[in-house]
Amino acid sequence: MKMQGKIGHLGRVLIGLLGLMFAQTTFAVGTLSGTSISNDATVNYSSGGVGQTPVTSAPAVFVVDNMVDVLVAEISDSAAVVVPGQLVAGFVDPQILGFTVTNEGNTEQDYALAAVNLGDGANVPFSTALTDSNSATSTATNFTMYWDDDNNGAFDGTEPVVTFLNAMAADETRRVFVLADIPVGAVDGAVIGVSLQATTHDSTSGVLDALTTETVGADTPGSVDVVFADDFPALTSTDDGAMDGQASDRDAFLVQSAVLTIVKASVVISDPFNGTTNPLAVPGAIVEYTITVTNTGTAQATTVTIADDLSVEIGAGRIAFTSNQYGVGNVFDIQLDINAVVTDLTEEGDGDQGVFAANIVTVNAVTLNPGGVATVSFRVTIQ
Repeated sequence: MKMQGKIGHLGRVLIGLLGLMFAQTTFAVGTLSGTSISNDATVNYSSGGVGQTPVTSAPAVFVVDNMVDVLVAEISDSAAVVVPGQLVAGFVDPQILGFTVTNEGNTEQDYALAAVNLGDGANVPFSTALTDSNSATSTATNFTMYWDDDNNGAFDGTEPVVTFLNAMAADETRRVFVLADIPVGAVDGAVIGVSLQATTHDSTSGVLDALTTETVGADTPGSVDVVFADDFPALTSTDDGAMDGQASDRDAFLVQSAVLTIVKASVVISDPFNGTTNPLAVPGAIVEYTITVTNTGTAQATTVTIADDLSVEIGAGRIAFTSNQYGVGNVFDIQLDINAVVTDLTEEGDGDQGVFAANIVTVNAVTLNPGGVATVSFRVTIQ
């Protein structure tokens, strides 16, 4: 994270102010590159007590060089929460990564942009740091970058897709949103770290111009030399070098997903000989099946459908679905219990959540919050 760029900028401003206050030395900090600075010197003197014509030197002229200084900074200080299988087209605020790119130099520049996955174990330096936990099933793909052209700070889907920022003036800041496809196999709690890097290019037209290169050797009189000043004095960003015309910062996607477990059990309710006292699984006995679904993940599970296909056992004549086992007066056929809230359902397709059709027991439209438990119960008779 190149916060030192901000500190360096502040330091240069303070130095300039001190120079003005004490009328000592004039600094060219902030002066646009290519500016020609010219002044001369004058000598006044007397000879034999008589004032002579002042002597003026030829002007000393130099040209302000191009100080290349770019800063990339992550905005939110927290991970963007996404779900497995989320695609770029389905992103909305606040599921996006946000960065600012600032031209802290003294020349208009272009900046090529690149977003890449961090490696396993890489640190994402939020206030509360996260550690990248990428794996083969949780690596982002199809990185897509958008320029916040209306500068409203929100991703509204109308921003232009960009691979570079064109013609950024000195001291200009632009916001960039980064989206990506999240693999469907990404695990709950996975941290997918992302680095956004900006690389400085020349700026002379409406396209991405040539890569900016640093001048080698001493100052070239009368010409604009190039000096890389990013990461000055010597604080190196994690994903690029010091004073190399590049800058980067890190952000992360945090995968939050529903994780469902399912357990099916059976218990003998009654038999023709013992009734409900110590019943045994003999022909004519009634057996209750329970299907328990638990959401152990960190996100809500919606449109959950729980189905139990009895076709093989019914078709073989081993069991038969048994109606009228639940509710007041035993007029209901299936029971749904969500976190101890019980709903009695019919087997007919009459608009409630339960149905028994084609030898399949189905309960649909279940919503389970993290930690939620849903239990479906129904009964069969042993043939």
